[in-house]
Amino acid sequence: MPKSNFVKLSNKFRGKTVTVKSVDFHNPDVLHKLQNIGIVEGSRVHVLDYDKNKKFIHLQINGVEYVLREEDCDHISVQ
Repeated sequence: MPKSNFVKLSNKFRGKTVTVKSVDFHNPDVLHKLQNIGIVEGSRVHVLDYDKNKKFIHLQINGVEYVLREEDCDHISVQ
């Protein structure tokens, strides 16, 4: 099986646009909320900024800005 070159969505992508490859949440409520804002497999996400104190990652999806907790981004794989 080939190695995956997907990594978790993180602040290291600040200023870059990435493609979501997978969203792995066992909580259906969180998964539904992410789907509603456009975080689904294949979507393009621009990482705007990172709040180090609050551990929030600021994203832009389809022209709209959102904020996610860093711990939630651990379940989102991108390329």
